[in-house]
Amino acid sequence: MKFLFKQILFIFFMLFGICSCGNWYLEQDLGNGYFLFADPYEILYSTDDKHYEFVILPCVKSYAYDSSYIVAKTYKNRFKCDSVKFWIVDKNDKTSPERTYDVYDEYYKWTNTYSIKGTVKGPFDSITYVKYVDSLNINLKLQDIAND
Repeated sequence: MKFLFKQILFIFFMLFGICSCGNWYLEQDLGNGYFLFADPYEILYSTDDKHYEFVILPCVKSYAYDSSYIVAKTYKNRFKCDSVKFWIVDKNDKTSPERTYDVYDEYYKWTNTYSIKGTVKGPFDSITYVKYVDSLNINLKLQDIAND
């Protein structure tokens, strides 16, 4: 009986060890080193699956992707101030320099500067976003992220 118990315990810990590997926050592999992460939803880039850089800041509510582009909509509702922004990522652009994006935090009354991958176009309002999508001939339809 002790032997059976030890075998069951061994199998349990082996399964637990296998299941605990990996990144629990990874939601979707978007291809070409781009990933959607949860809590908060954000899109990051990595060349080695260890070091990630911001591509689209937290609060991604909708996104779509194909082999060439990622499109996303971010939304923040903070202190009765709605902020909707749209983003386009050219996954094949490897030459654009990294740039920064300033985000003002209304609660703390300060600005955070995020370094984001240079292949990102945006943030756009909805009208400018539609113009860019049309000019680049991007045929992706934003899909809401479930579990919001």
